[in-house]
Amino acid sequence: VMAVLEDLRAAGVRVVQHAAGAEGLAGLKSQFKKADASGAAFALIFGAEELAAGEVTVKALRDGAGAQVRRPLARAADWAASLQP
Repeated sequence: VMAVLEDLRAAGVRVVQHAAGAEGLAGLKSQFKKADASGAAFALIFGAEELAAGEVTVKALRDGAGAQVRRPLARAADWAASLQP
């Protein structure tokens, strides 16, 4: 996860990391609220399912639809440009 965040930063994407604890879904909702309040355009979800598949879920926070798409962890530099608002 840290390597992906470093790759995104190197590609010019502003990254703020918030780690969720053992609170489960309630914690995830809180994380989304924090991301939304910060003005972030996207939230990246590194859940157990995503990590097992070698992927990250990218959720749009400002498009009105909350669209989500999975991206490969190993190719963060390839899709980083899509994270620019």
